[in-house]
Amino acid sequence: MNLAPTLGMRCDAGGSAEPASDERVPVIARATRSNAPKHVLSGYGNTRIVMAFMRWAVERDEFPTMEAIVRRFDVSRATAYRWRNALGETYKLESLPPNEHERFVIANARRRNPAATGAGAG
Repeated sequence: MNLAPTLGMRCDAGGSAEPASDERVPVIARATRSNAPKHVLSGYGNTRIVMAFMRWAVERDEFPTMEAIVRRFDVSRATAYRWRNALGETYKLESLPPNEHERFVIANARRRNPAATGAGAG
């Protein structure tokens, strides 16, 4: 028995649904959907997505950066951070290696102030 056609309608003794004359029938607004996939793995279940991500992460020579995850799986930055943090928790890492943009900032800071890194004064 499907209740969807009778939502907001009054049933008579025979079980047939009729709109109530004194009540308004609620209309459920549907959001317009885009047929474009949200990311490369959209449409797959969570288990499949996790397995594909883990396989890719394990095959890499270094810990994946947020930018690499975004490039490979075409996900948002927020999703990439969540996946990266979950991977770090899986490996029980105290702190994660820096991302590409963080490496750039660190390298620029070392070029500007070499004494701050401990390489200048003795």
